Amino acid sequence: MVFNTARTTKETQGDIMMTGGHLLATVDTPKLSLQLWIFQLVFGMSFVVVLVTGIIQSFALKVWIMRQSANLHNTMLNKTIRAPLYFFKAINPARILSRFGQDIDEFDIQVPYHLGFVLEGGLMLVIKVCLVCSIYVWYTTPAIVITGLLILVDAFVNGGGRELKHYHSINKTQVIEHVSTTLSGLSVIRLFNKERLFIHRMYQMLDQHSSTHLLYRLSHHCVGCGVSLLCVVAVITLNAMCVFNKGIVSTASAGLAIVTLNGVCTYLPLLLKIKSDFYSHTTSVQRIIHFIGNVEDECSKDLPLSDNNQSPTQEQQEDRDEHKPIRGAIEFRDVKLRRYQREGPPGLVLCADIRAGERIAVVGMSGEERYSFLDALLRFYELDTGNILVDGVDVSTLQLHTLRSIICVIPRELVLFEGTLR
Repeated sequence: MVFNTARTTKETQGDIMMTGGHLLATVDTPKLSLQLWIFQLVFGMSFVVVLVTGIIQSFALKVWIMRQSANLHNTMLNKTIRAPLYFFKAINPARILSRFGQDIDEFDIQVPYHLGFVLEGGLMLVIKVCLVCSIYVWYTTPAIVITGLLILVDAFVNGGGRELKHYHSINKTQVIEHVSTTLSGLSVIRLFNKERLFIHRMYQMLDQHSSTHLLYRLSHHCVGCGVSLLCVVAVITLNAMCVFNKGIVSTASAGLAIVTLNGVCTYLPLLLKIKSDFYSHTTSVQRIIHFIGNVEDECSKDLPLSDNNQSPTQEQQEDRDEHKPIRGAIEFRDVKLRRYQREGPPGLVLCADIRAGERIAVVGMSGEERYSFLDALLRFYELDTGNILVDGVDVSTLQLHTLRSIICVIPRELVLFEGTLR
């Protein structure tokens, strides 16, 4: 037997059914205000937008940084190739290798990774804090104060962190230089029985390198302690507001604010650590720019025609050919040349007049005279005083490309091929 009952409410309608002496009641469920497919569409489109935006952002950031890195690398390579010879006498090769190796590697790999992480994490934290402040408007003032304190702590610690990273890189370069120098002169070191001296120096350099590396890591822990303390203050402040504003804000909104702020406080120390690493890795860019700025160009005194890589026009080439020496008469007028030290004694002092077609021999106690003679003639080093004339033309007024193309040098090498002739 089925009994139809009256509608008890406006939204529901029930039926009572008698089955085996029991009454069964069925109640109609309320209708949803929106269809389910609308929620699914919004969620799916949000996922697609986030995915596409993340891919575009990562690709664009990587391409932009790689382009800047390539420009810096090419500029540094061109400056190094065109540097005068005394630059390579004064600088250790390990420093050049460190610029082209470690610093370029950090700019290519570490900088884009940390920069993308900082941008994404910073934007996410700002949105979450704004969400909490929209739920509790009174929380805006504590949020501004705590954010200012975080900025002060980060600026105070990161300033020293960058300097520690700079000294860490310098000490690492010194260790590499010491190892390369020791290995190249190992036979002399063993001959004079100075193994203990070089081992002691190596230990000292390793201690300095380890000390700076340890202090750099401890600076991150210092930032973490300060940030964690401020995060505890932020959470306690929000919980107090939730308790004292009970009934004004719904329980669901209060729970959302507390969970969101806890996520911010959990993620913030990691974000600041990665931000500190990012600023530390940017010191590699500063070292590259400093290296480029301190390298002089060998062709800096030439005309703009030889300073670029463009091929000369026909009129410019004809003008060059007209001013080329063709006979080969060389005249040295009070030439003084310093090869190694700018303040030391000159390595070459020469006054000579070599007529065209003559064969001469440079005789000295060592090979320095021959090398200095060719260095001065080919302008590997600029003269301190005096002039060199070739067929009456001062070589200092010639372009380097023109000067070195008209002089043929046959190097003296004992070996033509390595290995057997076959």
